Amino acid sequence: MRRCFRFLGFILIFLGCFLGLWDVVYWLFFDKFIIPDLGSIWHSLHAESLLLLEPGVSRHLHPYLWDPILLEILIAPTALVLFLFGTLVMIVTKIFSRKDVKRRFSS
Repeated sequence: MRRCFRFLGFILIFLGCFLGLWDVVYWLFFDKFIIPDLGSIWHSLHAESLLLLEPGVSRHLHPYLWDPILLEILIAPTALVLFLFGTLVMIVTKIFSRKDVKRRFSS
């Protein structure tokens, strides 16, 4: 399971770096500095799930999570969010790795 999360972390870090470099290359070639935010990309991919996120979080989790926290994440640049979330996943998997447990099929 830890390997799956580490792989997810690597994928998210790679996508964050790739999208950040894509924004820079787009700016250099087309002279338009456009950094897409996570909310607009999510809306273009699947708008219905984004519209259902706010009532779900407000009703079932906590109303405070929606307004200051999730809205700030949704208006943040996509590359930055993916990179930071991937880094967080990698750190958490590193912290919770069990080194004292014997591997079952190790030789």
